[in-house]
Amino acid sequence: MRLDLEQQFIKRFVLRAKQDRYLGFIENPKRRGTFLGMLYHGQDLDTRRFQDLRGAGIYETDAILEKAHSLKNGDKCYIISVNKELDGQEMSLTEAIKKIINREGTLLLFGDVVGAYWQGEPPYNRYLSL
Repeated sequence: MRLDLEQQFIKRFVLRAKQDRYLGFIENPKRRGTFLGMLYHGQDLDTRRFQDLRGAGIYETDAILEKAHSLKNGDKCYIISVNKELDGQEMSLTEAIKKIINREGTLLLFGDVVGAYWQGEPPYNRYLSL
């Protein structure tokens, strides 16, 4: 796990009033499930910092790649996910997108958390950071 990246995500993309609470969740391995539950449901995310990808259809992957590459942080990303096989993994963005599409409760962090892609529970569940 990359606690530093997860802390940066919380400080940038979680509602300010809830940040301390979530920082506590990730610092205690026994409370990680609570943090991951938030990802699944999207509660406490600052949605003003994301754009809805609803309607992007087949262009969704292109939008994610374009955003990540525009940030000039390389092709690496960090995954936070309710899926234990993916949670805490670092991999190329292209590989990560292939693995996470249609997997709810998953977050990709680009570079040093300058950008993020969140996929929560349906029906409106795909958001890209602004």
